[in-house]
Amino acid sequence: MVFPRMGLTVSTAELDEPVSVTVMKNFLRVDISADDTEIAAMITAARQKAENYCNNTFITTVWDMDLDEFPSGSCLLIPRPPLQSITSITYYDTDDSQQTWSSANYQVDAKRRPGRVMPVSTATWPSTFDRLNAVTIKYVAGYGDSDTDVPPAIASAIKLMVDDMYNNREGQIIGGNVTENKTVKALLDRYKVPQVG
Repeated sequence: MVFPRMGLTVSTAELDEPVSVTVMKNFLRVDISADDTEIAAMITAARQKAENYCNNTFITTVWDMDLDEFPSGSCLLIPRPPLQSITSITYYDTDDSQQTWSSANYQVDAKRRPGRVMPVSTATWPSTFDRLNAVTIKYVAGYGDSDTDVPPAIASAIKLMVDDMYNNREGQIIGGNVTENKTVKALLDRYKVPQVG
């Protein structure tokens, strides 16, 4: 399978985190509010680090995947699972006019990680104009909209990461990675998928 050049941007960011500040403060045994902003920032940093390690999306996020052309094979993998749905597939046709490809022309597999999209048996990928980012696939990914939708192992890993950040602020190594903590790695490894593209 050949992947066209791909760009991936967040179209609509997550509205929640996999661990709330209240839950994290209970875990840390912190009963003051002075550190709430710092703890919230640490939760976000831990979530982003864990998502990058797993190549996943934890909380519902809308992504735009930009390609210079459709794939040469029949199937296109959708990065940052779990895939919830494809919102739209738009492209610039051979006349350089933007078109929306009808959802009747493609099928979506959201059960696999990463998810897949491919033409139905009676369709083929459309031809595109020779231009950068000729194709945009807008899709929704993530386990759900709130912290209760995220698998407990992921939430536990994030708590451990934040605990380390909060209690060892002076000893943090800039650019340290998830695999430095074997428990965190073990909790996240079952959700890790190969990077797409």
